[in-house]
Amino acid sequence: LKVESGDVVVGDKDGVVVVPREQLDAVLKRLPEVLEAEAELDAKVKAGLELPDFVTGLLSGDSVREIG
Repeated sequence: LKVESGDVVVGDKDGVVVVPREQLDAVLKRLPEVLEAEAELDAKVKAGLELPDFVTGLLSGDSVREIG
């Protein structure tokens, strides 16, 4: 990924995202929708949402490694 002048780079404890300048308006337009979806998922997790069996199996298998 090449970061250009005018691109927006945002990072937090979950990772880093680069928004190309020409896509900034579209990203900002969708941001409320993304924030709402994240809030809904957060509420489900706090209410006890568990990972589906296929995800648990994938994470415990040899194809996934934790780094760091």
